[in-house]
Amino acid sequence: MRTRRIPQLRVARSTGLLVVRIMLCRQDEPLPLSRIVDMLRGCGAILAIVLSSLLADWISVGLRANQPTWSAMTPILIGSLGLVTFVAVAVAVEALWASRRLPHTGSSDTPAPDWFADPSR
Repeated sequence: MRTRRIPQLRVARSTGLLVVRIMLCRQDEPLPLSRIVDMLRGCGAILAIVLSSLLADWISVGLRANQPTWSAMTPILIGSLGLVTFVAVAVAVEALWASRRLPHTGSSDTPAPDWFADPSR
């Protein structure tokens, strides 16, 4: 039997890599614009997956999917879903706001990061 990969694990792995990359940013010097753009793209990709999952959850609630299995905990779970949705939309608005504040430069103006450069220079 072939096992399928779970998309949530990809989100967790991507988030973990993005958090590590953010932690490696030096606070004593300005970040290159290309690194900020890359981090915002990574955040946007993760947010797109999270928001699409939340949309599917809200569709299930609206269609009352599996209603025979609903219990007294269901309103609490729906309330929690509302809270998570609120936070995800707020983060998406902030990410969009941050990406619009970046200076508009062409892709040729923003050099790609040099992975083999000496970080002490």
